[in-house]
Amino acid sequence: MNLKTIRRNKASKAGVWWEYQTGQRIDAPNGQFCVRVAERDNPQHRAVLARLQLANAEKLRAGGEEAATAWSKLVTRALAESILVGWDGLQDDAGAAIPYSVDKAVELLEDEELWPLRHFIEDTAGIIRSYRIEQEEAAKGN
Repeated sequence: MNLKTIRRNKASKAGVWWEYQTGQRIDAPNGQFCVRVAERDNPQHRAVLARLQLANAEKLRAGGEEAATAWSKLVTRALAESILVGWDGLQDDAGAAIPYSVDKAVELLEDEELWPLRHFIEDTAGIIRSYRIEQEEAAKGN
């Protein structure tokens, strides 16, 4: 195996587009609700987690409910900062467009009633093949 098959491309950190309703990877937003999702555990994600763990070290060491709450919040923040990197076509209940921002992503990912969205983001971030397509194509015949 050569290094081309191991190396990740920019999509690992920049994300790839997914249509939410169909769960299909797409090249670009298509007028439906689409999310741009980066690969789980990419270097940026790990750096954000480390930064947030340091910033919340006291709460995390406290143990119990305080530590569990702090961990949940920092994992969600890391997801919003480095995994869910964009969306298109999202509207509120009144039909107004919701522009992407990290803070809005945190708000939506923390909403317990929107757990299907969070699970979709977490699941697609783990579909490693989606972030390796270009490398696999380049490696054919090696």
